[in-house]
Amino acid sequence: MPQTELCPCGRPLHYADPFVRSSVERIIRARGGPHPHLIEVYTEDGAWLVPLHYLALHGIHAVTLPELAKDLGFEKIPPLS
Repeated sequence: MPQTELCPCGRPLHYADPFVRSSVERIIRARGGPHPHLIEVYTEDGAWLVPLHYLALHGIHAVTLPELAKDLGFEKIPPLS
């Protein structure tokens, strides 16, 4: 039985539009590297690795990212030099 991929919000991936889901999955495959499903998001308050599926499904407001990252376990990364 295939394992259901979960959104960081805890629900199974919940795309309303299959085209959007396939587009995000295509981007993830094309990125390669050790963590192709994560994207760096930089704000005035810091920087975090955010799952692309979460970003596509929920979006992010920069002001809420520090608390959201803490709640959902997004990894904080060093800022750009």
